[in-house]
Amino acid sequence: MSGLENVPKSGPVIFAVNHQNYFLDALIVTVTTSRNPYFLARGDVFRIPMISYLLNYINIMPIYRSRDGVKNIRKNEAIIDKCVDLLDSGHPVLIFPEANHEYKYQLRPIQKGVSRIAFAANKPNRPIRIVPVGIQFESYRNTGYPVLVSYGKPILVSEFQEKYIENHNAGFATLSKSLGASMRKLIIDIQEDQYEVIYKKWKSNRSLKTDRIKQLQADQKLVKEISINPENFSSTKIQDSNFTRWTFLPFYLISCIAYFIPWAITNLILSRIKDDQYIASLKVSIWFLIVPEVILLEGLLLSVIFNSMIAIGFIILSFLSGWITIKRYFPL
Repeated sequence: MSGLENVPKSGPVIFAVNHQNYFLDALIVTVTTSRNPYFLARGDVFRIPMISYLLNYINIMPIYRSRDGVKNIRKNEAIIDKCVDLLDSGHPVLIFPEANHEYKYQLRPIQKGVSRIAFAANKPNRPIRIVPVGIQFESYRNTGYPVLVSYGKPILVSEFQEKYIENHNAGFATLSKSLGASMRKLIIDIQEDQYEVIYKKWKSNRSLKTDRIKQLQADQKLVKEISINPENFSSTKIQDSNFTRWTFLPFYLISCIAYFIPWAITNLILSRIKDDQYIASLKVSIWFLIVPEVILLEGLLLSVIFNSMIAIGFIILSFLSGWITIKRYFPL
């Protein structure tokens, strides 16, 4: 995590976050700051009353797209008004300005929704600040890989107010352009027209570092160099040594036994999911919900069959082996 000093301690703020991993992106911001933002999610997930109730309970509001129908699109006006009211009351609001999510290392076009809310809420006595946030996943789908969340310098909306007063669309465009430039500094941004070529050459030529900030800086530099002269880089990936993985094989085997039930349940649920971008978020949710209960129940069963010492040892070893397995990138 970097740039946490850029997050205002109080007052209205809009977190503008790049979007790749459904609700996991919003959760990452929520747990890495002292603020507890309200945030927007796709309106179609609110169709089931129980889910709608739970989402509203944890400060999630629906925002609708054109595919959701004209009737639902009209509801967006009320949601925008609610965001303005929240900001006016000093609450933080989290928005994904790309208005969609995708497994790609790039920033998609910034939509005008974030600018529209920002200008509507901005007041001389309560200026709105937009904090650009970049979330950089080492792996979108797999657990155990590091994630870097970076908070950029706040953008003061009042600096664009004059342009907005002259022409609303020009104000939206200028603020969106500034926000996009700030967000690109916080992530790896591979241009769309050469994405596959640059992506493969970047993955093949990058070197891994323990410091996530230095890793991002090195990756950004490498992507820029490849973009300028792609012919100077190979697409053949250098194979890493498997020594470390084989060293931890016993822990992997223990995990396969202890976590078989959670693994089976997870695969059963995920096999029914058509949208790939839900995978990582659902994995985290499912495992947080069922893993502790399953391991404790298995321990309880062992205590009945054998004794409590064996049960306690099993529980400790299960959690330890699971942690080591994930850290060493074995797929559970």
